[in-house]
Amino acid sequence: MQGLFVGLTTLDVIYLSERLPQPDEKLVASDYTIAAGGPATNAAVSFSSLGISSKVAACPCESFGTRSWLNGRSSC
Repeated sequence: MQGLFVGLTTLDVIYLSERLPQPDEKLVASDYTIAAGGPATNAAVSFSSLGISSKVAACPCESFGTRSWLNGRSSC
């Protein structure tokens, strides 16, 4: 069995802070990471965690931020 997931892919920026902010409070993150995200990507990762092969069909180059991050890493 294989899964093909067609849809939106995004880049998720995940920030690390020492605690959750209070209402109307700003915090400075101590670290961050960038990871693949979006409904199609998340579904494919979940499917793969079951041990079933999965592929994603999407164009991740629709936004400036994504194009900038992928610059030099991939071609669209």
